[in-house]
Amino acid sequence: MLALYRMKIIAPSEIKTDDMGRAVHGLFFRLLSEVDPALADRIHASSHKPFCIWPLDNAAVQIAALEPALQEAMEGIAAHRFNDITFAARPVDVTLQYDRSI
Repeated sequence: MLALYRMKIIAPSEIKTDDMGRAVHGLFFRLLSEVDPALADRIHASSHKPFCIWPLDNAAVQIAALEPALQEAMEGIAAHRFNDITFAARPVDVTLQYDRSI
């Protein structure tokens, strides 16, 4: 089963970066490492990535989690309150919420 999550990135001012995809990918792994470091390391080292990330608008991305262990970790991310998160060298607040299963 595929589980979809919506991640919002809230910054005090507009974020501009030359490579938004790389920045979002890095943020995703930072958050995943906070809740399950072993899973983050395994996925990062694997040639098969059990997730897909794509933009929805300027402040949100959709994340599809394709394996149960990652879906469980995503629930952990959604429940966790993060401190000192930066995105494109700026402090941000991040929220993650379950969207739906397909």
